[in-house]
Amino acid sequence: MTRACRSVAVVLASVPLLAASSGGRVTIEIDGFRSDAGRAYVALHASPAGFPGADGSAARTADTPIAGGRATVALDGIAPGTYAVAVVHDENANGKLDTNVLGIPTEGVGASNGAQGRFSAARFDDAKFTVSADTTIAIAIVYVGFF
Repeated sequence: MTRACRSVAVVLASVPLLAASSGGRVTIEIDGFRSDAGRAYVALHASPAGFPGADGSAARTADTPIAGGRATVALDGIAPGTYAVAVVHDENANGKLDTNVLGIPTEGVGASNGAQGRFSAARFDDAKFTVSADTTIAIAIVYVGFF
């Protein structure tokens, strides 16, 4: 084992492991997809920093296929706290939210609490919800761009 590997092993060994039962489950039920093409990308944010964007600031992310205009994602081990969820329908499966020349999304988006921005993206404060135990939220996808 190299010195670098031993150092990583020591650091990892000192990190406390969370029991599988630590935290709750957040289930996100998404509907309103105009097609089953592509995937639904979900980002759970624990603070306004970076919400709703895909800049790596999300506490947890997941993606799932779409079937019958619906998708469900379950995130386990979520600690109690305040969160907001953003969803993107990556309809053409290119790994990003496509926009038109004005920067308006041409693919579907959604946020917890039905939060929508006015001439901008949804705000964390409008989308936030509290997790204290297992929680289920519903998000409706909207298509706001000009096609």
